[in-house]
Amino acid sequence: MKHIIWSSTFLIACLLGACSSEKDVTCDVTWKAQDDSELGRGEIVYEGLDDVDAGLEMCKEDEMDHEDRPTDSVSFACSCST
Repeated sequence: MKHIIWSSTFLIACLLGACSSEKDVTCDVTWKAQDDSELGRGEIVYEGLDDVDAGLEMCKEDEMDHEDRPTDSVSFACSCST
């Protein structure tokens, strides 16, 4: 009986997304000038990724097209978390 209750609870939790390895990853982007001063910040949210590393890779590609990116930035840094 305990096994049936545990299995049912596990199944319901999985249906609600608890078993999924996919998660939302939020990346904070910081753009810098030639003198290493901060020019601006932005945020990119990726839904349903496998891990933070996937978010970091995507952030490196997407920061160029971000609406908050300063035109005179020469470098950037992405910091991602779940």
